[in-house]
Amino acid sequence: MNSDGEEVARGLINYGTEDAQRLLGRPSADIEAILGFGGEEELIHRDNLITVR
Repeated sequence: MNSDGEEVARGLINYGTEDAQRLLGRPSADIEAILGFGGEEELIHRDNLITVR
């Protein structure tokens, strides 16, 4: 969403809501220690993102 509340993109996420909340603001290197399993370094990879216009 942009500052006007308009949708600008959609993507496929690599983590569910609870896991994403736990990862917010933390470095990617800490993902395994925080979640207890290794995963992707990003919440949404650019290959899984589309812009909406």
